[in-house]
Amino acid sequence: MLVNKEAAVEMPQGGVIVNVSSIASKPAPAQGSVYSATKAAMDAITASLAKELGSRGIRVNAVNPG
Repeated sequence: MLVNKEAAVEMPQGGVIVNVSSIASKPAPAQGSVYSATKAAMDAITASLAKELGSRGIRVNAVNPG
């Protein structure tokens, strides 16, 4: 999250931020509560930042390998 915020400061107009998440965020696997929660948080941060920074031409996406 901190890297996203700093990157947004350095991109006054236009750019792309790509976060790495995981398909483990939905549905959450057994025995993986902390990992799943952090990846779900990354998905939420990505969605929020996309809305916040879109007006400045900055795209924010997440790659969910797995």
